[in-house]
Amino acid sequence: MAIPDPTTTEWVPLYSKNVIRGPAGPAGLPGPEGPQGIGTDVEYVGNYTPAIYNTGDIVVATDNIAYMCVKNGTTTPPEPWPITVGSGGNHAITHNTAGSDPLTDISGGIITSGTIPDARLTGTILNTTVTQHTSQINSINANAAFKNQANTFTSSIRAPDFTADSLYPLYALRSGDPANSRDFYIENWSQNLRIAAYNDDRSALQGNLSLSRGGNLFVSGSINERNRSYPIGEWIAYTPNLYGLTIQTTYASKYMLIGKTLYINFYFSATITLPSPPIALYLPSPYVAAIHSASYFLYGTGFGMAQASPGSNYLNLYKDIGGAALPTGATMIGGVATIEIQ
Repeated sequence: MAIPDPTTTEWVPLYSKNVIRGPAGPAGLPGPEGPQGIGTDVEYVGNYTPAIYNTGDIVVATDNIAYMCVKNGTTTPPEPWPITVGSGGNHAITHNTAGSDPLTDISGGIITSGTIPDARLTGTILNTTVTQHTSQINSINANAAFKNQANTFTSSIRAPDFTADSLYPLYALRSGDPANSRDFYIENWSQNLRIAAYNDDRSALQGNLSLSRGGNLFVSGSINERNRSYPIGEWIAYTPNLYGLTIQTTYASKYMLIGKTLYINFYFSATITLPSPPIALYLPSPYVAAIHSASYFLYGTGFGMAQASPGSNYLNLYKDIGGAALPTGATMIGGVATIEIQ
């Protein structure tokens, strides 16, 4: 910057009253004696107020800088001197943490060594410096994860030690979901690894899946498999299609799936209208038998055979295992057939 003109300058800045200075360094060698000065009274008069000031008067201006008057009869207030900030120089070894001037916008390129406290490892301070200077601050990645980029962990991650069940769980929050339907927790609960759904303040458990140390899996609700819309092990009502007989009254018509095993529970009064086989009970759509199967069922006062064939979508109902036709007329038919499906 240009040096202020001595003929027009009225105030000269001294220093900020907020500066906390470090310890004094060692004394230097004595210098040569200077020329005799012109005597001037120096007086500190406190904060600047409008008045007439003379050479030697010291005031504190509104910018908290002390200024010395260098011209008699001065009536204008001190004005800050322009400062040009240099670049490329070395930063001080330590920084004043008690002042109101925190370090901001530091390029990661000048940080070449040392340790940054974990409390300072925030996205606001590091910002894009992390991606621009990764090779120089790799040690930071060992202590902090960042929300605005993918994180790769090279060692195991654990929650703090705890003495109560699930004191420090991992949890996932979806703030856009309805109230009390937002939180899922992964927790250690009574020696079980548990994935649990809770309400918003975690005062009510809504559902959970637990894996014991013995390898046993427990669920508080049902289990759906193979992208089916209904749970395994639960009976589902359906209306059967039949061939060769007419149902009078249906007492039971349900099926259940576990894996690739189909169970059909049928029980009704019917009138058999065809004098010869096959009498057919169709499987629930879209299931098709994978192999031959035979199940016993009751009719009238005897036992019949419900038979499935590979690729068929129905059961043939026979009078016996030999494949004889059921007698025509009114009768009761009931049983549970087991079929392996494709």
